[in-house]
Amino acid sequence: MEPRIQYAKTSDGVNIAYWTMGQGPPLVLMPWIPFNHIQLNWERGREFCEHLAAKMRVIHYDGRGSGLSESGPSYSLGAHVLDLEAKITTSTAAR
Repeated sequence: MEPRIQYAKTSDGVNIAYWTMGQGPPLVLMPWIPFNHIQLNWERGREFCEHLAAKMRVIHYDGRGSGLSESGPSYSLGAHVLDLEAKITTSTAAR
């Protein structure tokens, strides 16, 4: 079953696309390449993600300005940390 894509808002107002699947300890899959797209990654790596989700909670997201996420006012390392922070905060609150 394909995971449902959701959105988390960063502290600087950017909507970050993500999906989660599985249960157990969280494993955050960082954007794989600078121009990541979580839906395409799912289609290409479905078996791998399902294997991981059998033992843990897999969380995968698009960084700002790539895939299904919005562009942001900044693309600095600090801005990408805000993306990760929003995703982790949202995932923890949803548990």
